Amino acid sequence: MRGGAFAPQSRDLDSARLTMQAVAPPRRPFHIGPRAEIANDAPAQPELTSSARSSVARIAALCAFGAVCFGLLVSRRPEVLTQPQFYAEDGQAWYANAHNLGLISVMTPVGGYLNSFQRLVGLSTAPLGLVDAARTMAVIALAVQTLPALFFASRRLCNVVADDRARLGIALLYIIIPNPELTANLTNTQWHLAALAFLVIVAAPPRSRTGRAFDILVLALSALSGPFAIFLLPIAIARYRHELRGWRLCEIGLLGTAMAIQFAILAFTAHSTPRSALTLGASPTLVPPIIANQLLARFTAHAVAPSDLAITSCIALAVVVTITVGLLHAERELRYFAALAVAIVVTGLLLPYSNPYVHQQDATAWAAIATGGAANRYFFLTSVLLVIAVVKLAVGLSHSRWSGALAIIAVIGATIVASLPTWQYTPLSEEHLARYQTLIDGAKSGSIITIPIDPPGWTMQVKAG
Repeated sequence: MRGGAFAPQSRDLDSARLTMQAVAPPRRPFHIGPRAEIANDAPAQPELTSSARSSVARIAALCAFGAVCFGLLVSRRPEVLTQPQFYAEDGQAWYANAHNLGLISVMTPVGGYLNSFQRLVGLSTAPLGLVDAARTMAVIALAVQTLPALFFASRRLCNVVADDRARLGIALLYIIIPNPELTANLTNTQWHLAALAFLVIVAAPPRSRTGRAFDILVLALSALSGPFAIFLLPIAIARYRHELRGWRLCEIGLLGTAMAIQFAILAFTAHSTPRSALTLGASPTLVPPIIANQLLARFTAHAVAPSDLAITSCIALAVVVTITVGLLHAERELRYFAALAVAIVVTGLLLPYSNPYVHQQDATAWAAIATGGAANRYFFLTSVLLVIAVVKLAVGLSHSRWSGALAIIAVIGATIVASLPTWQYTPLSEEHLARYQTLIDGAKSGSIITIPIDPPGWTMQVKAG
């Protein structure tokens, strides 16, 4: 019907309708996530605003989570802020060498490899004086310790653990696992940098120049601050084997170059700087107590006597079965993490670095490790692996998302309850750094001041002037 009531009667009406269709934006579903492609003829402002708001919300949530993590770590070692002290190489190597030698100290290896991150922090804190330098080192160490948890909780790791609550729970467990040797000291930040570098390798690729710069910085600092490039390079090659081009080749090239540098230094210094003054003392009978006390007893206030082989064997078997079953159908990235953790344990058992806690002249390295009181750093990532396996088993037995969330909360709660008796670590000894700073300030230029530091028996030498 050409002349019906619904037929347009004028060109003006047709023109108005066409104008309205051209101006009106198409309706789009609201979503949080990667921004959809926008047609060239559609205004992008509303969707950009929504995306920007969600990004700000995620950043704010991560900052809040980071503050919680930092607060939890400080609650276990409050004296590092209220009564700062140097710990081991923090004073003896990083601060003292930077103060006495200056820039050349950055290229001085410790333990057979470069420690670039610790050296650079030591160099930057050297002008601050003893007290402020010790406090600044502790704050930086605590910040670095929170970074793996923050990065794991971010959306970059959605490809590994898709559920936001599960990622947040595992990240929180990384922080609350008892870990006195690796908490609030610059010396052991290399272990947290290694964990962060691993996460960078398995994470979704960065989408911005800032993200790429972050990845390169993390990989470079980790690879040149410890021997971890040796372990990370094979994982990176396996992870990127189907996309060995462009950006991925840059990362692999960086890790390969760093590994070559660290290998060369290790070979050059192997005979001049032995890693341990103790004999190795490897024995199959010490394997069960090592597993039991390093992986499980760290969650409680008591270790099992290494001589009690029956109990330690049962505990070790339970730990191995839990990890194995938990990883039976695990994601590829989690299997890579298991390979990294086990490789570090094996290397630490074969080539342990001299431990400052061991004073018995007749002790062996393995006997000291079996007590659970030495070399805890080699087993930290394996402890994280154990907790992840428990989380996966608990979630796997759940029948809904909410029951899975409750299972994660239960694991976190159990970890906290088990850690409560030893929540606050044994404080570092008061070494009166302010008094020694006064001695340095009043001493004749060029004179050497010897300062006792933690652990007991360690000293640092600072040149006056």
